[in-house]
Amino acid sequence: MKRLILFLCALSASLCPVASRAADARQLKIGAPIQINQSGATVSNTFVIDGANKAVAWVFQAENDEALTSFIFRFGASAGTPVAHRISIQGVSVATGIGMPNGTVAGAAVIPVPATSSWDQNGTAFLGCGTGVNCVQVIPVTNDASGATISSVALTRGQLYSIVIETCAGSTAPCSGSVTADVTNKGSFVHSVGNVGTMARGSFPYALTNTAALPSTTWTKVADTPIYGYRTANGTYGAPLLGLTSTATNSGAEVGVSFNFPSTWFSTYKVSGIRYVGTSPSTNSSVKLLIYDTDGSAVPMSGVGYTWDTDAVRVNATGIQVYTLKFQGTLPTLSAGTTYRISLSPQGASTGLSLATWDLQAAGDRSAFPGGTSIAFTSRTGCTGVCDAQTTVHFTDNTSSRPFLELLLEDITAPTSTGGSATFIQ
Repeated sequence: MKRLILFLCALSASLCPVASRAADARQLKIGAPIQINQSGATVSNTFVIDGANKAVAWVFQAENDEALTSFIFRFGASAGTPVAHRISIQGVSVATGIGMPNGTVAGAAVIPVPATSSWDQNGTAFLGCGTGVNCVQVIPVTNDASGATISSVALTRGQLYSIVIETCAGSTAPCSGSVTADVTNKGSFVHSVGNVGTMARGSFPYALTNTAALPSTTWTKVADTPIYGYRTANGTYGAPLLGLTSTATNSGAEVGVSFNFPSTWFSTYKVSGIRYVGTSPSTNSSVKLLIYDTDGSAVPMSGVGYTWDTDAVRVNATGIQVYTLKFQGTLPTLSAGTTYRISLSPQGASTGLSLATWDLQAAGDRSAFPGGTSIAFTSRTGCTGVCDAQTTVHFTDNTSSRPFLELLLEDITAPTSTGGSATFIQ
């Protein structure tokens, strides 16, 4: 009988009672761009290409059977008159015990590093690029290994690939001739970001650096979180991060997350709380955790929320911490396809806290992270006194930024369309 129920549910979600799908859905986390384990001020790790033998690379798996159309990388700084660089997609060799680029190019493009500071990041902290600077660059594929003109490279789901940046090594297009960087004319590239926590760093995907003639077997793997990315016609993959922002707030503002999950994912759901990264609040005050309805107005949902006494914190006003907060009251049933916002609203004039966000070059790059473009950073400022008591100031969503925040989902029901899932059948 159970097999029959599972079979019918796989054919149509409407054949299965909604109540039978919800009981096992508890503490399902979605939203954080990477695993939450922040450990301090983030730092850009750069590699200087100041010689013909130097290169930087990233090894990863393709997430889908799609065609790579553009490379995404984060630039460090230039000096003198930088030479042209080549960026390419290659296979991966594991024969020597270190997974590394195999030198077989499937697609490539030239990186025209400018002899100005227009690409340079703002110092070594991972805090964006600075005023008027775009340090995250998107370079379309232009040529294959033989120099023939192409605009994409087909990738296979689950297969290992590497993206490699080096100086142009020959006359085959897209390079027009051999060039050699030196200590005077050079550029650097951000291959990873440090201080996001040991657990968040992971071990795959990873970045590598090289100081030997290519193709080389002496690549060095980097321990920190890799910064790289690529685009297809359907979205962005990797970790194409522009920078980290810590948005401070007090009783005149609110910060949080805006979310609108597609109705193809599920029909209804509840949010029991959040887990987020930010600076710890000061003592002797409180912060409200609230849910807002669809229009971004200043009126939170009634009957649900949480007033967090800031004395109930392990440490106050010290560094970047991780917090898990749960709602009190009756959790509202939320509908997929509808926009909601969850905010942190300080109640005291001096109650300082912040919410960390990963910032991106374009709104569509949110698709590289769990929840995709369904999630954005939201805030409202300029309130007179406590912000959640205002009636005129509305929220503004930043669709090029993902908050370092997870929603805790439960009581999920399946989509009402055919092609449902038996995921929540008991």
